[in-house]
Amino acid sequence: MSCTEKQINDPYFIFCFFSLIVSISALLTYLIRERKRLTTLHDHYKRTHLELEALPDYMFELSEKQRQELVIDLAKNYFSGLSNDNKSNQSPESDNASEAVTYLKILSDNIKSLNDKLTK
Repeated sequence: MSCTEKQINDPYFIFCFFSLIVSISALLTYLIRERKRLTTLHDHYKRTHLELEALPDYMFELSEKQRQELVIDLAKNYFSGLSNDNKSNQSPESDNASEAVTYLKILSDNIKSLNDKLTK
């Protein structure tokens, strides 16, 4: 099945061809994002499993009161799930973004003042 010159010049053929390319690209993008999400979940659950496996050996050396305090502290981490990790990871990025916006405003003000001085 080869493409003839008549097919290549046909607008319907061109539209279908580009639609196919866009559809395949969208599918591949979705699959890549989903794989990244699942890999992140796998890493999180594997880390949680290893931490919980090592916990009894660690708690053996603690007093009863220290064990209760540790259980209360760990409950916040293990019952909040992965969403809490994502929120804590996003806040530094938003801080960096707000700092960048502040610097850009200062820079634009400086540029405006320089332009005003040069035009005078």
